[in-house]
Amino acid sequence: MHSNNVKREKNGLGKNTPKATVKDFEKFLDERSHQEIAPSFKELIEKCVAEKTGKYGGQGNRELEPSSKRDWKLYIGKNLNHWIGHYSSTEKKKILMKAVRDGINKGIETRKGRELGKPWSEISKWKRAKKVSEFAKWCIEHDEEYLKVNFFAALPKKFSPTFETRPSVYEPSIVKRLFEVLASNERYKRMIPYYTLCFFGGLRPSEAAYASNAKRRLNWQVFDGWKRKSEVTKGVKFEVVAKNHLGMRMSKSNIDRTADLPPNGVAWIKFALGELPTDGEVHYDRDIVEAARKEADLWGKDPDGKAKWIDDGARHSATTYANNNTDFKAPTSEYWRDAFGHKDDVFKKHYGGRVDHQSVKTEYFSIMPPALNRTLKELGESKDLTTAEVIDQLKKRHNTNADAVVKKIMDEAVNNPKKFKPLMRKK
Repeated sequence: MHSNNVKREKNGLGKNTPKATVKDFEKFLDERSHQEIAPSFKELIEKCVAEKTGKYGGQGNRELEPSSKRDWKLYIGKNLNHWIGHYSSTEKKKILMKAVRDGINKGIETRKGRELGKPWSEISKWKRAKKVSEFAKWCIEHDEEYLKVNFFAALPKKFSPTFETRPSVYEPSIVKRLFEVLASNERYKRMIPYYTLCFFGGLRPSEAAYASNAKRRLNWQVFDGWKRKSEVTKGVKFEVVAKNHLGMRMSKSNIDRTADLPPNGVAWIKFALGELPTDGEVHYDRDIVEAARKEADLWGKDPDGKAKWIDDGARHSATTYANNNTDFKAPTSEYWRDAFGHKDDVFKKHYGGRVDHQSVKTEYFSIMPPALNRTLKELGESKDLTTAEVIDQLKKRHNTNADAVVKKIMDEAVNNPKKFKPLMRKK
């Protein structure tokens, strides 16, 4: 004790009494004991991921969408666990922050079908930083209060993208090519309703038919017998429900919404099925999806290594070409935001003023079943006809030797001319 106090005095420190020494030693033992019994980050990560991917892991104790569950498993269960799983939850902030920052900065894409082997993009880094911060928040708010402070609260800002691109959309000609392929093969026709709801009704793929869950398919009953005519598009309104009557999640959103299927979408479904269905479910077949997309040159990558198929591109295209489309009589600027189920800030940022030319928007929603397209094209190019004159010609010709399905479509054009877009008068 004496020699220790001599050293302390030389360093400008006060003397230690036996009582103070015992107190410091007890504090040291408490800290060591806490470190020994504190859970590792590996344990906390496993608990967090199990909870988040369980039945009550989302906001409002609702189950998360499969895509959100995958994010928790990949970003936290795999990535974060690799970076700090071996550390105790009492480890110093400086060490933890360095481990996470280095992990994000050095991240390499390992998933097939993506930019395999390339460094993570800015948006990929930001998504992981954001999820790490959400994990720390879970640790703080847990009943056991595993952490006192969110060390990673500022991490998303540090990895905020320097720029953010708008989602890609399809040119009308590419969408037309896909539907021509689907219409050319009786087997492929079964997938037309699915693609119609996505490309023209703006549904998320999982809202029309979830690829990995055969029980999650849109039921045609949501169209209520196809009686709800849209004053905006002259098509048909229908409901997109958050949960079905069995309580199964049917949408990423937790709120039901009213969607709008324009006339060409109605025509495609009638073309594919022969009639407008009132019960049953939307069909989905992985083999047909692959075969049809390959035939339409929408499978794999282009020579530059870019994927030919745009993730969620159908929904992005529908929103882009419907927004501010003067062919449609939307009562407010929020009509398509609500119909397609977008958040206000996302809708304004990604879809406002995206396409300047109305002719492109008209072209997109004028993609029609092939037989009717051919008939209208022939009539429109043979003479300088108005829409009324085209309808008059159809009245005279709709009993030709066309097959039964084509006759039904032509009858629809005759009896409900307002459902179809007017032809442009030739100059």
